[in-house]
Amino acid sequence: MELFNIQSSVQEVAEAILTVLNVDVTIVDKNLNRVAATGMYKDLIGKPLPKNCSFEMVAKIGEPQFIDSPNISEKCFSCSLKGDCAELAAIGYPIKSQGELLGVIGLIAFDLEQKKRIQENYDSLVVFLSKLGDLLAGNLNYINTINRLTIQSQEIKEIIDGLDNGIICTDTMGKIKFINSKAEDYLQIKS
Repeated sequence: MELFNIQSSVQEVAEAILTVLNVDVTIVDKNLNRVAATGMYKDLIGKPLPKNCSFEMVAKIGEPQFIDSPNISEKCFSCSLKGDCAELAAIGYPIKSQGELLGVIGLIAFDLEQKKRIQENYDSLVVFLSKLGDLLAGNLNYINTINRLTIQSQEIKEIIDGLDNGIICTDTMGKIKFINSKAEDYLQIKS
């Protein structure tokens, strides 16, 4: 399952978080490519995160992390942007579905007010991110189920169309819902 399959929904979630919490957001897939973002990271959608960044650790351990002062944090020790990071704080939260990592959602502070808001509300923000992660995972599962059903429906239609017998399927009102090519030929009609 890939978050890029629901990229527009993921971006809407990121923008909603920004509107409500007034902190910037990055949402990445399991390969650590940005699927959605706000603020200064919005132009980086589709691009990978910096090597060894804190969200990579979140993806590996599968647990939320609070990163205070990324430029000096031990959690960011091997990040390729260490020393040049514009972030003042961040929370990374894994997005999972049935134990499978789908990505990471992150709240990012670029000023002291945002940093204070993240620090003071950490516990409730983790619960909030958990619910949003579940929402995104559910949306992705829904889209994948619809796609599988559509493919199965097409396969069934192809099988029925290939039969030697004419088949007409109607609804309870007698309206034709499906007619195979043999029935069309026999009745000399085109659907």
